[in-house]
Amino acid sequence: DMPEKFASVRRAEELWALTGGELVEHLRPNSCVIFVEAERVFVPVFTRGEALPPQIPAGTALVEWVAGSADSRLVPRAGIKNADALSKAILADLGTQVVFPIQRAGDLEAFVCIGEKRSGDIFTQTDLTLLTTVAKTLSSHMLRFDEAELLDRARATQERMRRYVPG
Repeated sequence: DMPEKFASVRRAEELWALTGGELVEHLRPNSCVIFVEAERVFVPVFTRGEALPPQIPAGTALVEWVAGSADSRLVPRAGIKNADALSKAILADLGTQVVFPIQRAGDLEAFVCIGEKRSGDIFTQTDLTLLTTVAKTLSSHMLRFDEAELLDRARATQERMRRYVPG
């Protein structure tokens, strides 16, 4: 059921909304926030939970920590190493237990912060593996959007050229 839902998505905004909704439905966390990069700032594009997530500058310890991993990560109880005050506050305010990166062509495109499960259960290695798979699927979808945009541009250029070049 889920693969068909994702296959029908045509825009990044739809992808983030669908992903957030699915994560909330299946994991039932207290909070879930998807941050997407927009000109060196990560902005929340999907939010569930009580906290109001801020925009996060690309150079913060939190972003660097997330970008440094290709897999889902549990947030250490002691907090992330060398974290600045902003990073610590964001993780605490969102009640973040798990963070996973979404990369496109090797660069951090987005990341997801997930709070503790409402059931009180811990995130298992199976959960982390599933979230890593979700991240890789989202990364491939983002590349698909890039390819679709290039194809649309090529078609538009071809249509413009047909006005001037005989068949």
